[in-house]
Amino acid sequence: MKKFAIIFMFIFLLSFISAVRINEIEINPEDGKEGTEWIEIYNENREDIDVSGWKVYDGLASEKERFVFPEGSVIEGKEFFIVEFSDTILNNGGDYIILYNSLGKEIDKSKKLEDQEYSEETWQYCGRDWEFLDETKENKNDCDKKEETINEKDYEEEFIENQTQDNITKEPIMLKEINLNSEEIEVKNDGKDLKNNYSIYGLIVFCVLIAALFIFRNKRYNKNEFDK
Repeated sequence: MKKFAIIFMFIFLLSFISAVRINEIEINPEDGKEGTEWIEIYNENREDIDVSGWKVYDGLASEKERFVFPEGSVIEGKEFFIVEFSDTILNNGGDYIILYNSLGKEIDKSKKLEDQEYSEETWQYCGRDWEFLDETKENKNDCDKKEETINEKDYEEEFIENQTQDNITKEPIMLKEINLNSEEIEVKNDGKDLKNNYSIYGLIVFCVLIAALFIFRNKRYNKNEFDK
């Protein structure tokens, strides 16, 4: 019974563990110095979380307090909370954001991020890393869109690589050069003339043999007549 009580208590306490995180950061707004820098905090839990007294710091050489959540600040379950800064305080060349609860415990911390150009793109948390994507303020991050773009790019690069590899591995078709000169033509003609001469000689010899047989036959026939 005691074992089940411990398990129940563990599950009960686990449900209250904070799942608030830094979700999106606008370091360099499209309007430049006239624009507003902001960060987006997201509550992953289904339960509302009171963030009264929580603090936002940024850090470069040293951490500085930039915002304190006023009393009564609550982030509803699966909802966003936008912290807008009244001045340009984030360093475009590289900065990171730290979130502390009211007891001074670090809840979340971004990696060092930079944004040197004025644009509508922001740094967004995508599970394991931060991605520079089109702004999604108070909405779900565009991580899936980024993944699709990467997959399309990988497919195109793979297709081009395969095409290039096929062109390299295929053996080139060599056209055999045929050179005709007068000597080769004369040799071929001589061969044809020689064949024609053999045909004529054969015909003459054949005719001579037929004539000789005919003469020999007549002589023999005449001889037999005289013998009678």
